[in-house]
Amino acid sequence: MEYRRMRRVSGAVSAIGIGGSNLHRSSPQEIRRMVRYGHENGVNLIDLIMTDDSPFASIADVVKPDRKDFRLQAHIGADFPGGRVETCRDLNRIKREFDRQLKIFATDYMDFGLVHYVDSMDDFKNIMSSGIWRYMKDLKRQGALKNLGFCSHTLSICQAFVDTGDVDCFMTSVNPIYDFSEENGKLAVSKERMDFYRDCAKRGIGIHVMKVFAGGSLIDRRLSQLERPLSVYQCLQYALDRPAVQSCLVGASSVDELKESLAHFTQPFDRRDYAVLGGMSSGGAAHGHCIYCNHCQPCAAGIDIGIVSKYMDLALAGDDLARKHYNDLKIHASACIKCGRCDKNCNFGVKPSARMAQAVKVFGK
Repeated sequence: MEYRRMRRVSGAVSAIGIGGSNLHRSSPQEIRRMVRYGHENGVNLIDLIMTDDSPFASIADVVKPDRKDFRLQAHIGADFPGGRVETCRDLNRIKREFDRQLKIFATDYMDFGLVHYVDSMDDFKNIMSSGIWRYMKDLKRQGALKNLGFCSHTLSICQAFVDTGDVDCFMTSVNPIYDFSEENGKLAVSKERMDFYRDCAKRGIGIHVMKVFAGGSLIDRRLSQLERPLSVYQCLQYALDRPAVQSCLVGASSVDELKESLAHFTQPFDRRDYAVLGGMSSGGAAHGHCIYCNHCQPCAAGIDIGIVSKYMDLALAGDDLARKHYNDLKIHASACIKCGRCDKNCNFGVKPSARMAQAVKVFGK
């Protein structure tokens, strides 16, 4: 296992960690086997956001005897009423849930505390003004959180958090589909995103990557937005090569899936090399596929077309959390007035207005 350090992050973090997005599909026995296998093979980072909290007890069974070997990443503002996750911005509920998770894991601290998914500026402003961010900073001063951060799919929100000067680490999506844009007929890494990654590296802030496989679409021939699917190892290497990336959280649901990802560091270079991306034309690679670049904006109805498209594709690939994030949006795809402006602006032959109609069918609003 490779371990990475960032100046603002206390301690080293395994370059591959265990994500929780698919653990609800696994039996308690399989979850314990996965965490044990990860532990035996050097994994120390475990993310604790998941569709429901049923995996908590199984993870805790393995973590508690060796607590100091693990780096637990809690999501502040994710509540589990009735066992199912929902976004919460009520400070009293947030405090109760954090205390509950400390008891489940028999610990007096979480290694990472991230504000649960923030994808709108209104939500960011509310977190800053309502006492939630101040509460988290207090937890860090008290030692109940070792590192402070957030989780977001949206670059502008990531920048707003980083600019507070308080952030040690954060979780966001990093992969070729989310990073790339069209330049002179070719797919190229967005300069805006690369500049942001470099800025985080200069500040010593660590990035913990979610959606390294784009919800599985990048490694699935039927779903890939590219000319050809990538391998697990190409996706991991791409993300790990971005500045400031400290760890990739893989959403495995079985020991075999986790084994495949952890074999990354033993693979020959040609199995990890992603140079093929440099030769892909925007017409051949992404034509007809949304890559969430938001060139279609602005939307006359105020819809964040890129994030709606992203949530829809993740939901169609089986990501249950994406449906919940969509429901939390203030403006849904049903607000589309079919003006056609987005269709004219798209560089990739996508009809965003048709995708908004599809999203209404997928999500029901």
